[in-house]
Amino acid sequence: MIKQHYDDGKKHIHVLSYGGGTQSTALLLMALKGEINGVLPDYIIFSDTGWEPQHVYKWIRKINEHIKATYGREIIFTDSGNIRDDIVQGAEAGDRFASIPFFTRDSKG
Repeated sequence: MIKQHYDDGKKHIHVLSYGGGTQSTALLLMALKGEINGVLPDYIIFSDTGWEPQHVYKWIRKINEHIKATYGREIIFTDSGNIRDDIVQGAEAGDRFASIPFFTRDSKG
C-alpha cells in the first residue's frame, strides 16, 4: 500500500512507472494532484522499449510538457535499444534474450 509515512524509520521515495497509455496517464495526473493516498511521486520514469508507435512518443512529449508547466515535474526517459530488434536477433541467431509474451515473425516472414 502506498502511504505518505511509514513506521519503519526509513526515508522512502515513490517512483511512478509511466507507460504512456490511457490508464498510465490517468494514474500520473492523479498522483501529481495528490489523489493517491496524498502521495506525490518523487520520480516519474518512462522505460522506452524503442518500439512504440510515433503517436505514443508524441503523446508522452505532450504530457511531459504539461506536467513541467503545471507541476514542475519531468518524466525521466530510459532506454536500452529496441525490444523488437533484440527479440528478432535472438530468435534468428539462437541467442539468449528476455522473453516476453507475444509472437512475431522473423525477417523471412
